[in-house]
Amino acid sequence: MKINKIISSVVKQCSELVSSTGAQKLERTASAQVEKTSGLVTNPMKNLNSDVVQLSKETMLERSLNSSHPLKPIQVTTTDGTIAKWQRYVGSQMGSQDAFWAKNEATGELFYVKFANDAQKEGHIASEILASKLYKLAGVETPEVIPITLNGKIKALASKQVPNLTETADVKLLQRGFAADVWLANWDSLLPGNTMVQGKTLVKIDNGGALRYRARGRLKEDFGNRPTELITLVDGRNYDSTIVYSGMNQRDLIESFNSVCRIPDKEILKIVEDKTLAQTLINRKNYMKEVLEEVKNTQKADYEDLSDYFSKIMRKIDARRVFNPEVITDELSQTLNRRITYNSLTVNLPATRTVAKDLIAQIKMLEKNGVQISKEDIDTLLREIVENGFDLDPRKYTGMFKYVCEFEEHYNKMFSQLLKFAQTIPKKEGETAHAYLSRLVKMRERRLKQLDDFRIKMIKSKLLYEPEIKVSTTSVLTPSQRQAAISELEAARLDNESLEIMTIPKLSANSTDKEIYHAWQMAHMGSFEFSTNELQKSVMALGGRYNSKHPIKTKTLYETIADKDYKQEFDIEPVYHWFGKSKPEEFVMREIPKKGEIYTLPDLHCCSSHKTYAEDCFGDHISSQNIKFVMHPKSETSQAYNLGYNQEVVYPAGQQFRILDKELVEHIDPSTGAGYLRWEIHMQEV
Repeated sequence: MKINKIISSVVKQCSELVSSTGAQKLERTASAQVEKTSGLVTNPMKNLNSDVVQLSKETMLERSLNSSHPLKPIQVTTTDGTIAKWQRYVGSQMGSQDAFWAKNEATGELFYVKFANDAQKEGHIASEILASKLYKLAGVETPEVIPITLNGKIKALASKQVPNLTETADVKLLQRGFAADVWLANWDSLLPGNTMVQGKTLVKIDNGGALRYRARGRLKEDFGNRPTELITLVDGRNYDSTIVYSGMNQRDLIESFNSVCRIPDKEILKIVEDKTLAQTLINRKNYMKEVLEEVKNTQKADYEDLSDYFSKIMRKIDARRVFNPEVITDELSQTLNRRITYNSLTVNLPATRTVAKDLIAQIKMLEKNGVQISKEDIDTLLREIVENGFDLDPRKYTGMFKYVCEFEEHYNKMFSQLLKFAQTIPKKEGETAHAYLSRLVKMRERRLKQLDDFRIKMIKSKLLYEPEIKVSTTSVLTPSQRQAAISELEAARLDNESLEIMTIPKLSANSTDKEIYHAWQMAHMGSFEFSTNELQKSVMALGGRYNSKHPIKTKTLYETIADKDYKQEFDIEPVYHWFGKSKPEEFVMREIPKKGEIYTLPDLHCCSSHKTYAEDCFGDHISSQNIKFVMHPKSETSQAYNLGYNQEVVYPAGQQFRILDKELVEHIDPSTGAGYLRWEIHMQEV
């Protein structure tokens, strides 16, 4: 125990020396201190009998091989059946495995060849070839490694010699490979000669110690779903990796982890034929993704060893990888908090089905990690959620927290219903826990659909139709109206003559009705209104026909909106209007006529020919109470009043529309997944 503490202290000092005094001083200092403190530890920076499979200078390598090793011809068969003649350098083994250097006679290329004498060594060779491919997936270069057969019967791998390789003391460059070493459990990655550089590119040369195998071919006992190398590569047990990796900061870790965590599962499955091994690699990667998220959110203290930092993070993750109702509920609360969006006007919460989906995803992940979850566990979990609810952060929803808490009751109600279902509905034989929970959720959704259908049917059965038809025919101003309109518009012009935009034209006593209407149009853009409602209506009724100056947009310009927002095809773009009523069903029942009948606007209506603008400016943002009008102009000579400002359209009181359709429609908010019913009324100008 004391020796381990001494070694850990030395390692920490060595990591500090790396950044300040360079690799040579580091080697001398580490060697002196470690050898002084314990006879059990030797200096791994000296030459060791490791699997060094590449040298940096081809000319030196060939000269050395030619001068020291006799050549012997061998026959090499590649996986496509091609047979080639190579020359073997006898006695040129450089590492712990049976191997030799060889030259392809046809190309002159050098290869380091490792061969297998039994089935286990064949598996080791296949593992090293696979590890090289997986390193490349993680953005780390490796030599070209190909499977071959020697003299028609011996399985082997050939690693092509990479020119211009050198060792490096650039610790930051070496640290880029940390996450890949962890993912592939490569304990020997940083032994001398195993990791080199070509310029500024990291190259993992010998990967025989990765995946399930040790460097000398024995199987590892603990290569599993949990990447313990996060700790063992930095806690002093592996001296070489601790020297390089223990000094990594938060930014270094995130950069290295991203290279592994971004790998798609399908790419792993494409490369790894052994599906059990492929799933293990996917599970290790997914574990590292959880570690990455914690690293992003957990600052490492200056005094904290990296091994202690990872131990703390892994304990937190491991707690989520066993069936613990409190932990699962806490995770669900955090997910819910992240999904809630809020501004000063409104708060958007996810639909109950979204919360249920998040819970199912957690249960599925637990099962994927090997956790056995019974029906009784599901009952316990649902009861935990019902009794204790969610842990929402009140600081996020200032002024709206009461509403958020009220909405939380809807979530609890859903889980109460699921709990009742679970108490009466058995789990099928062989059914997974997440599939069982999904079945309960679908049953609840079907029950809600039945209730909604019944509710809609009852509403429609009670519709009352009492249309009130009032037609406005005013088209000419009376002398008193003309005088009042000119006087008020002139006063507005003089009051706003300093404005550079929306200048109101000057009027005289002889101005025509058309000139008065045009002046009102310009004034209306500045929110001008006449002193009396009657005068306002009379001036509005003067003009309002579409013309070349204010042409109405056609459907082709708003194809996407048209396809989504109304069912019938029109040549002219519709306009939209949202507003809320305290009792929208009663409003639709009593005031909106039947399909095909006439509806007369009781008041002035400002709408928009752009759906989003209409919703933002005219909607009251009460999603459960909104009524949406889609108004379809009849022609380009429609009596709609297009002001040419923000695509705004003004309809005067008395404007008549024929009802094309009205229905209760379910809408889903794409940002939150929240669903609600809303009345939609489609009308066309008469």
